[in-house]
Amino acid sequence: MLMHRQPAALSALLVMAVGSWRGGRAEVTKRDPVDLSAQPITVNGMGPLRMGMSRQAAERAIGARIPDGPGGPECRDLAVEGGPQNLSLRFSNDDRLVAISVLSSTPDSLATASGVRVGSTREDVLATYGDEVTSRQDGGPEELVFAPRPAKFHGRVITFFMNDEGTVGSFMAGERYFTDPLPCGSD
Repeated sequence: MLMHRQPAALSALLVMAVGSWRGGRAEVTKRDPVDLSAQPITVNGMGPLRMGMSRQAAERAIGARIPDGPGGPECRDLAVEGGPQNLSLRFSNDDRLVAISVLSSTPDSLATASGVRVGSTREDVLATYGDEVTSRQDGGPEELVFAPRPAKFHGRVITFFMNDEGTVGSFMAGERYFTDPLPCGSD
């Protein structure tokens, strides 16, 4: 008698896992893509995107394709199909999300969880992140690096690339090694 209940229980589990059961086969429920322009960016990710997830897991999490593209010896910068203009996801060559880039001329809604965005002033960044910000300047524009100290952030950072007007021109969040403004593979 218990054997007769197993197929029904298995069907119920399949329906919960994939969405629906029709005509003896499971159907995956397609969901609307996540509006990434409305998601705050942190050192750990953006909305449902989390540092360390694979490209396939990221596609499932946001309900949109992330087409493959060219890259360098260590990583590649990819755009989300239908996603915000000038938002780039950086994947390492071992297929881990390692950084999120917000380039100049982006929608105003793309911002950190604390509200810093392209166009914010140097003073905005310093006032927002305080003594967890360091400045570096290697012959080019200034970079302000927010490196939160608590262990839960795993040494990840947000690097703000300042422009000549003293405002944020672009920024990258993620693993420190991969938050470099140069495209993957460039020196």
